[in-house]
Amino acid sequence: MIAVLLAVLPAWLQLVPGAHAVATSEEGDVTWIAVCASVAKYVAEDAHCRHVSQGTPAIVEAVIPNRVKTPADPYGTPFVKLRAIDGSWSGYTSASSIAPAIPPGVTLLLTRAPGEEVMRLAPSENAGSDAGVDLGARAKVVVLRYDPSSQDRELDVRVLDGRYAGRAGWVYRHSASALNGVYAGALHQP
Repeated sequence: MIAVLLAVLPAWLQLVPGAHAVATSEEGDVTWIAVCASVAKYVAEDAHCRHVSQGTPAIVEAVIPNRVKTPADPYGTPFVKLRAIDGSWSGYTSASSIAPAIPPGVTLLLTRAPGEEVMRLAPSENAGSDAGVDLGARAKVVVLRYDPSSQDRELDVRVLDGRYAGRAGWVYRHSASALNGVYAGALHQP
């Protein structure tokens, strides 16, 4: 099943050289990622690594396999060599430290996460957790804008189906997948 999904993986979700990505941190209040001069320095958590702010756009220059599996990383997440869009820096980090640059116009499927009672379409990216309408368990949306630097909701969308079709608002990236079911919050190897 995974092979079938990856065979139809949209280009913007592929972890390949030339992919457009953004720095992202899934670690609570951390708002930066470490980008180092080498993979070895990244693994060693070298103090001289650059701190790149969440949401900073970059290009993947290379994907480096990680053959070491640890309890913290049982899958051996690959490393990537990144280059800033403006060319001001380059270096190495984990592929788990980047997310796809979700382009405007892309259609996504939102799915309420297990254990969540509601999935809200909020009026603004930093609206309170109870703000907005409940979209239900699933909703198809089109992306109007993606703000990867946001510490709150990252996707400005327009609902395409259901009770709230036509309504626009903000949702979290973690509830989004491509129409083939592949999670839209990470780049995937083809």
